[in-house]
Amino acid sequence: MEELLTVWVIYHRPADVPGVEYVLRAQTANRDRTITVHPEAWTGSTLDEVRGKLERIQPGLVRLDRAPEDEPHVVETWI
Repeated sequence: MEELLTVWVIYHRPADVPGVEYVLRAQTANRDRTITVHPEAWTGSTLDEVRGKLERIQPGLVRLDRAPEDEPHVVETWI
């Protein structure tokens, strides 16, 4: 499976991680038009804390505001 683009998504209080304020996850778009969600997740109590973790993991990314069609827990996406 050839990977095309990794997108980092920050969620606020996602249903699958109860009791956690913010969760950061990577997702990869593949050439075959599938999406692979990476099993690792980083958490934090504030948005700035999670953004800082992302900057250390993958510096130099660009933030995209959430789109109206995003699931409600999505705060922002980074590419």
